[in-house]
Amino acid sequence: NSRRSGQGSIATDLIEDDAMVLTASYFDKRLEELLQTLATKEDICSLRNIIEKQKEVINQLESKVSTLEAKVDELTQKSEESEQYSRRQCLRIGGIPLPASNKPETDNEVRNAVIKLLNDSGIKTTENVIDRAHRIGRVRLVAGKKQQQVIIKFSTFYHRTLLYRARKNLPEYRIYLDLTKHRKDLLEKANNYLNERQIGNCFAFADINCRLCVKLEGSFRYFGSYSEFQAIIGDAGK
Repeated sequence: NSRRSGQGSIATDLIEDDAMVLTASYFDKRLEELLQTLATKEDICSLRNIIEKQKEVINQLESKVSTLEAKVDELTQKSEESEQYSRRQCLRIGGIPLPASNKPETDNEVRNAVIKLLNDSGIKTTENVIDRAHRIGRVRLVAGKKQQQVIIKFSTFYHRTLLYRARKNLPEYRIYLDLTKHRKDLLEKANNYLNERQIGNCFAFADINCRLCVKLEGSFRYFGSYSEFQAIIGDAGK
């Protein structure tokens, strides 16, 4: 009776341990402890069956978690790609000063400042080319003048591309692609990796379609995640 009573206590312990993080190593250790208190082969077989069933449940749950994580990653990537596509006709421009007066700019005044920039770059255009233009981000003091970045959404991808390609002719302005935060952070991380390892003739950048690309030994390869970037760099990053 005392042996059976001990077996009942063991079963209770197993139930109470249900709230723990169950791992194969935990069950193996627990099995060794329990075998010391048991006397019959039947008891050992019974416990082994319980443990094998628990391991099977754990494996199934781990498989489900892996599947769900993969689906989350896939949905996150599709969401990021959709967000980036919605920005394909946008540019960010720094260097357009704020008005000297403290009066807030109207949308029309911001639009006129952008049109002047387009004309200065040699791109003849009209107001219809610009869908929206407004200030964004922090106000900075540059050479005694207040500046704040302007984000522009063009009516056509063509005109957006014309201005972006003309940016080298406008050194007083800073013209950027409108990348998502994820893509911007990934690009910065990739270039930090290259700079820290001083890998020559290699750099990462965003192309005209906002796809991230790395130039390595004269070839261009696209990447959408840090693991893909590292796979491209390979032995060059070691």
